[in-house]
Amino acid sequence: MSNKLPWLQWYPADWRSAEEVTLLSTPSRAIWFDLLNRMWLKTENRGTVSGTPVQLAKLARCTETEMFAFLVEAEQTKLGTVEWASNGVVTLGNRRILREEKVREQTVIRVARHRSRKKHGGVTPGSGGGNAPCNGVEARSQKLDATSSDPTDRPPAKNTKGARSISFQKQIPPVVEKTTRQ
Repeated sequence: MSNKLPWLQWYPADWRSAEEVTLLSTPSRAIWFDLLNRMWLKTENRGTVSGTPVQLAKLARCTETEMFAFLVEAEQTKLGTVEWASNGVVTLGNRRILREEKVREQTVIRVARHRSRKKHGGVTPGSGGGNAPCNGVEARSQKLDATSSDPTDRPPAKNTKGARSISFQKQIPPVVEKTTRQ
């Protein structure tokens, strides 16, 4: 995602109860906290931070020796993802931030898809419209033809005053008994 997130939802209970964090030395906890903030503020590859140990030390505002000690502790305690490349670059990742970023990206896609359907009248673009014949059967309107000459063949007008609607039926002329003359 390319947007900046100005704040981080922090869970103090999780920080205090996480065994991986508890096993870290005090300087390593401070380094991890700084790196978590750095991972959060990134707009690309949020949840990870990469660099040589010297570069990571500068990012975490610590000495190189403290960074090397942190990297060893992070690997031992399985604090996050720690990947060493052959060129000496280390990539650190936080599982929670990565998981939340994935959910955020999926939400953006889902909302865009929803808005696209709404914009196109509930029809997914490219589907050819929503009223295509199904299995060769043509959909026909159930409304009566407006050109019918018999007024009783037309549906009743809507009642706009809230009173009961009256359904009209075709009036049948009264039966007149024929009397025979005698």
